[in-house]
Amino acid sequence: MTKLIFLRKSVQVLAILFLIAVPILNYLGIHLIIGNFSSSRIMGFSMTMPLEALETIFASQKMYIPILITTIVPVLFTFLFGAFFCSWICPQNSFSEVGDLVHRKFHKRKLLSSKTRYFFIIPFLLIPFIFIIDAMLGITLFSVFHPPAIFARTSLSIVFFGTICIEIILIILILLVEIFGIRRAWCRYVCPLGAFLSIIGFLRIWKVKFNKAYCNDCLSCLSDCPFGNDPRKEPIRCRNCGTCVSKCKKGALNFSAVIMLFLVLSSTYTFAEEENVKKIVKESIRAIYIPMADAYAGIVAFEKYRDKMIYADYSIERMASLAELRAYFISGEIDVAYVMVPLAMDMFLENPNFKCISLMQRDGSALAINDLLNTYVNLPAKRKDRKPDYKVAGAYSKVKEDLGKPSMCAVSSLLATHSVILYKYLKDHGKSLALGRGDNEDVVAVSVSPINSPSFIKKNNSRGIPASFVQSLPWGDVVETQKIGHVALYSKDVIVWPSGHVQCIVIATDECIKNKKEALREVISYLHKGGMDIETSRNKGGKDLISISDIIRLHVPEHNEEAIIQTLNPDLNVINYKNLNIDKKGIQLIMDLAVEAKILKKTIDIDNFTDESFSITDKKHTW
Repeated sequence: MTKLIFLRKSVQVLAILFLIAVPILNYLGIHLIIGNFSSSRIMGFSMTMPLEALETIFASQKMYIPILITTIVPVLFTFLFGAFFCSWICPQNSFSEVGDLVHRKFHKRKLLSSKTRYFFIIPFLLIPFIFIIDAMLGITLFSVFHPPAIFARTSLSIVFFGTICIEIILIILILLVEIFGIRRAWCRYVCPLGAFLSIIGFLRIWKVKFNKAYCNDCLSCLSDCPFGNDPRKEPIRCRNCGTCVSKCKKGALNFSAVIMLFLVLSSTYTFAEEENVKKIVKESIRAIYIPMADAYAGIVAFEKYRDKMIYADYSIERMASLAELRAYFISGEIDVAYVMVPLAMDMFLENPNFKCISLMQRDGSALAINDLLNTYVNLPAKRKDRKPDYKVAGAYSKVKEDLGKPSMCAVSSLLATHSVILYKYLKDHGKSLALGRGDNEDVVAVSVSPINSPSFIKKNNSRGIPASFVQSLPWGDVVETQKIGHVALYSKDVIVWPSGHVQCIVIATDECIKNKKEALREVISYLHKGGMDIETSRNKGGKDLISISDIIRLHVPEHNEEAIIQTLNPDLNVINYKNLNIDKKGIQLIMDLAVEAKILKKTIDIDNFTDESFSITDKKHTW
């Protein structure tokens, strides 16, 4: 084994140990390093693989500069060293190399035919296909079946929950195919990440150099290349593994020794820089949200006040759905989430390693119906006259009678406060609700991401199916202003509570509360300030309200200006951002209804779930 191969094998072992060690350290409360190879934060420095970053942008359909900034180091590294990640770090490659050793027992090494080489284009074609699917479905598709991500999720799942992710079956299938069938099938013919990194690193500095004068045309470099390349031609698909260099006995293939030295020195310099900078940087507070009015105060705080924060380096990241938000928060990479009450409680039942530290807003949901359902209801022309009377409930029963099955109502998650609101409204009129599926109830709640809820009622309307949704504002106002649906009622009239019912809350990890308390307190203070700015702007109206709308639309462009202004209409007063300190009785009310509706399995201890030390009073304001 050459020194180069020994170095590569050592790095591969360290990479696997990294995936094992990080969840263990996080479990023990040590968070200097969190995340995995797709996205990680090392001593406060965030990095994201470029393909995953672009997936997030396509899935959210929004150009998000902060996540692009976190790709700078991986992209620069790839510019210099090519698809180094694939052969030196990727755990799938490490396991495939073991499978390759077994493969030799069943198959003799041979050169690839020219026809077989055409299949190398498949990974490159998958890249635009994945981006299209991401944009259509609002998900990061590659993250689902990306082997390094599966390894990371499995490691985390074993450490935190004592279970193995079912996706590990994909890894086993890949190994079986590679052992008994196609050599290195995944890396050669499927993996779009390898193809993407190869494109970025096409003009790399560190590459295999071929000296024809020393070549005796033995072709051992072709037969031994794990990726099926011809190293003599410096192909775009080269992963810089060094196998060909170590196999070439004549010295016709070599890496530049100068670049190898630069690699080692640059790594040392980077860590030295990190150590020096760490003392002066603010504490990172990463918050995640989904595109609803519930998050408006957090967005305003970010745009108007993040540069004024002394202790906190506050950032916000948009998630496509509550399911994605939940998974990302559980991963340990995030400090704060803006989340629905029942979902937070379900997460708390699973692992009580966080606390509710503030409310995000009060009231703020609406039940919207499509044109077909409105033929049964005949809503009043003015929204202020639309109350939670029997009309919509009666319409649901008529639809069931006409269609022979319950009407579907979309909610952002079956564990959302929206489900509680729908249950309470139906219960008040003697109607029943099924969660996910059901034949005997009057309405079936189905999970649809907020961003897809307008198309949900629109598509059902075109198919001749009466349908509805309960979502946070302004989605109800979006469908009304775009004339594809109608707001039927507002949640503030369904769950009547002093100052407005609790809907969305702020949760923070115990680790963040313990180690970043001042920074977190500062963020919550400015979040409340952002809420008061919204209240001031809605009362002033005009340019002030348009200014707030412009800020919101930087992050949620799907919320049109007219819908935002209608949502914040002070005459309707259907959402408010006042009194955002912990409201235990209000939280208790939502929990009791959720348990009664079987949305939640059981109750939790509200005192243990909440932390009132972050409550904001005039004396505590940092603004």
